[in-house]
Amino acid sequence: MEEGMYFPFLENKLGAGAMSENIEGHEHFKEQLEHLDSLVAKLRADQSTWNITEFRKAVFDLLSVLRDHLAEEIDTLRASKLKDHFTIAELQAFESGLEAQIKSKSSLTKSLQFLYVNGDAVHAPWFPEVPGVVVFLTKYVLWSVHSDWWEFGSCDRNMVVKPQFAAYEPKREDELMMTTA
Repeated sequence: MEEGMYFPFLENKLGAGAMSENIEGHEHFKEQLEHLDSLVAKLRADQSTWNITEFRKAVFDLLSVLRDHLAEEIDTLRASKLKDHFTIAELQAFESGLEAQIKSKSSLTKSLQFLYVNGDAVHAPWFPEVPGVVVFLTKYVLWSVHSDWWEFGSCDRNMVVKPQFAAYEPKREDELMMTTA
């Protein structure tokens, strides 16, 4: 979706090739992502047995490359840069279309947990706020159904980054503004 929808939208205003470094960055973790996808596909198709050591290695091999890419991508997508090129109305219209696309490809039970287990509510709180009933269902009902998924996520049940991932957390936009002021 990023390369197919988001980057073309940005390049429309930022100029042709403005997102080329981001697209190049995707190539750096493609091999690791494909390996992890392959492991998951084999497990889902009952073609292999669960090997936690192999799976963890695949996740951490991907994370080591993906983390650097995401840190580099922050500057490209920084709000202060985008506001110089887009109106709020343009961004809202695009996000509505993107939201519809995401919803069409999402599962209420699986996607919510994925977002929770990997969504940092401390450094990047959700906007708009997630309705309380959805939070309750995710944390207390879906948690019990798929609690084994949460072991591999970067956040705990309350969307707080686990200690082993805290060192990799990027600075919040307002923290960056304060250090450069």
